[in-house]
Amino acid sequence: MRKKILLFIFSIIIFSIPLQSQEIKGIIIDEKNNPVEYATVILQTHDSVFVAAVYTDTMGSFRFKSTITPFRLIIQHVLYETKIIESINIDDVKTIMMTTKENILKEVVIKSENMLEVSNGKLIYNVPILIKNKIVNNAYDVMLELPGIWEDNGFLSLIGANSLSVIINGKPSTMSKNQLIELLKNMPSENIEKAEIMYSTPPQYHVKGASINLIIKRNYSDDIYGHASIEYDQKYYDNYKTSFSLLFNNSKIYTDFFGSVNNGKARTGFELTSQHLLDNQIYNLIISNRRKGEFQTYNARIGLDYNIAENSRLSFIYTSQIIPRSDTRDTSTSNYFSNSINKNTYLKPEQMHNIHLDYSKNDRLNIGIDYTYFIDNSNQIYGNLSEIEPINFQAKATQKINRFKIYLDNSKELIKNWSLNYGLEFSYAKDNNSQHYDSKTNDNLDELNVNAKQNEYTCDIYSGFSKSFSSKLSISIDLTGEYYQLNSYKKWTLFPTISSSFVYSPIHIFRLNLSSEKIYPAYWEMNNFVTFLNDYAEIYGNPELQPYQSYSTQLSYILKKMYIFTIYNIYNDNYFVQLPYQSPDQLKLIYQTTNFDYANRIGINILTPFTKGIFSSRLTTNVFFYRTKNLYFHDISFEKNKCILYLQLNNAFTISNKPNIKAEINMFYASKNLQGPGELSSIYKIDMGIKLISSKGKLELNLKGNDLFNSWVPDLTMKYSNQDLFMHTIPDSRMISLSLNYKFGNDRNKEKKRENIDTSRFGK
Repeated sequence: MRKKILLFIFSIIIFSIPLQSQEIKGIIIDEKNNPVEYATVILQTHDSVFVAAVYTDTMGSFRFKSTITPFRLIIQHVLYETKIIESINIDDVKTIMMTTKENILKEVVIKSENMLEVSNGKLIYNVPILIKNKIVNNAYDVMLELPGIWEDNGFLSLIGANSLSVIINGKPSTMSKNQLIELLKNMPSENIEKAEIMYSTPPQYHVKGASINLIIKRNYSDDIYGHASIEYDQKYYDNYKTSFSLLFNNSKIYTDFFGSVNNGKARTGFELTSQHLLDNQIYNLIISNRRKGEFQTYNARIGLDYNIAENSRLSFIYTSQIIPRSDTRDTSTSNYFSNSINKNTYLKPEQMHNIHLDYSKNDRLNIGIDYTYFIDNSNQIYGNLSEIEPINFQAKATQKINRFKIYLDNSKELIKNWSLNYGLEFSYAKDNNSQHYDSKTNDNLDELNVNAKQNEYTCDIYSGFSKSFSSKLSISIDLTGEYYQLNSYKKWTLFPTISSSFVYSPIHIFRLNLSSEKIYPAYWEMNNFVTFLNDYAEIYGNPELQPYQSYSTQLSYILKKMYIFTIYNIYNDNYFVQLPYQSPDQLKLIYQTTNFDYANRIGINILTPFTKGIFSSRLTTNVFFYRTKNLYFHDISFEKNKCILYLQLNNAFTISNKPNIKAEINMFYASKNLQGPGELSSIYKIDMGIKLISSKGKLELNLKGNDLFNSWVPDLTMKYSNQDLFMHTIPDSRMISLSLNYKFGNDRNKEKKRENIDTSRFGK
């Protein structure tokens, strides 16, 4: 079976390479050689018959998938004189200069610089403009500044979308979400040129659902451009971070390098009150847990592009994350159980290595391979102080993952300006998990030992059409068929994707998106294991756990490329999440990831920016109705619903121009939410920051306070059926950070495409 699939893939690759065609394309600039964005470019035949129309992007580029000759181009823009180009050769169109209208004031031209563009179903944000007055230190901070992006329990989410993938330069990868987020938290914000938000990600990106595509800056000269930073963070403990990046290119080679080192400590904990029903008796349990952790992390990334010819490029990226140290110590006290100590350390450094190789030609044909190696060796030492039932053991656990991916994407122009997109992806992952207990007391824990091997195969084949019916209406429809196999579990699934936009005028834009995706659990969650947290709480694996299917729809209205109104619906069939559960058979609190019947969200999101003088503000209002149901949650069932409110207010202002001092105040609020049969408390936080920029803009000093009242972590109340508990989490989210950033070299940038890595299912 495996040989047949590989033979089929390589056959398609070989026969797809010749399917290329020419295009009419060019760049629109003004008298100062600046790109002219959002100019209307109309393509006609030589006898004035309309063929198609497009808008220029933020780089002033336009493209028609047409080869008609001779032809006429009409370029229109509210700030420039209309220009008509008559041509008999496709290669004649390269750079077109526009002339500014005499009745347009220079001040108006300056203010026409846009932060947001809408193109091909994407919301494209100009990052340098977006973060101009903001206190941001890294690429992760950049994403938090994007409208509609919300940080939830350490992960990023997009309002109106079920899940969110992060892509770097448009290419797929096999890194996990945790590893990618760690990389982005250490990547300088100066390296990011644009951010593209896609609610319905086209299949050629090889991620499903919503995504953010971060475009890394490209240095456009033979100069070296770089960035170095030092950061000090003070939470309960202090942390230190250093990062360094270099970018360089010439006419043939583009290179970028990034590296960072993190050292620090963390503290968390919880207070648990549990009214546990067992054998018709209620046990009033009070558990107090404190955790202290120390860590050290190294991140590195090397990118190399080689321009083989004018329209063909070979790209190579190596990404690595090494964690030589990650030590945690949990101390638990109780009014019923004995005190316990739980230590977790790495026997060897945790390592992730990713290699990505990609070949592209004419921005149509794309072939790539991606390989990720991940290994984790941990050691747990657990012991309690009980004289009656002493428990003392050592547990060694190993996770080793090899994941390989190959993909091909191609597009072909059809008649009447229709475009055909098609491609495939094949991935294989091998996961080896083991957990071995060595009891230091009389307990026999051999039944808890685990030796599990999982072989995962995924084959996606997609095809789709895109069409611009006029300069106002465009639509893209794709359908992906996926074959998935994990050991004995096999399933075929279809994933439709629809993206449509209607530009009534540059002031009034409408967008409709429909997407579907499948969410897979982490590999370790599907193993039959038991992990001790303390004498009361344990984590169980779930071999019966299955992926869930998600369907999402968004209808957006964009006013003046500033105000965004979105109505959305997200339906998750067979949804899963990890929840605590009071066992009816023993005095144990069990944490286990289980499938629900469904979870559904229907809501509206409103984005309203405001700018006046030195002050700019953005209010995000998200209201949704949430409903969830599970008929088989262990020995009970539940069906719950709730109306939930999210509010986010971002404020930035200029204190002084000389010296250049910027400041910001951001406020967040989330009302009570549901977590299975339980309820999460309302939360809020306030962030403040100030930035001092040197006269030449090379040096920045940032002082920032996050979650100043340490109030952004919710409490959990579960009082349903035979479940009765309250958990207060002791947060460690309040942080004061001081960073010094230095830029050197000439920053001349040009758009570039590259990679991403999915590692969301690695690790524990």
